[in-house]
Amino acid sequence: MGPMTIITQIEDTSDVVPTHVTLMTFDSIISLNNDAIVDTIGVIIRIEDIVDIVKPTKTLKLRDVVIADR
Repeated sequence: MGPMTIITQIEDTSDVVPTHVTLMTFDSIISLNNDAIVDTIGVIIRIEDIVDIVKPTKTLKLRDVVIADR
């Protein structure tokens, strides 16, 4: 069985203030911290949680990401 994706709807309260307005690619998201809010031209992304996954040669970060269409 592969990874499970859970999609949660976000209520649009219009009080979201983007922290990286010009961010355009998912590649840049890997550098964001917990609770960061990003406006990627029509899509709002929120990093909800970050968990470290320790491998023998490196530590990877697993991020719970919420994506909402504008």
